[in-house]
Amino acid sequence: MPVQVDGDQVRKPADGAGYTESVKRLFPRDLADAVLDEPERLRP
Repeated sequence: MPVQVDGDQVRKPADGAGYTESVKRLFPRDLADAVLDEPERLRP
């Protein structure tokens, strides 16, 4: 699951129907596109 870390705050995308829009809010466009279009490429 992608997360956004800012200092001591960790935010994660919403589940279900809100997932895509929340990813777009949390991350810059190029990173959000990668998360949504190529999720396997970003896994460790």
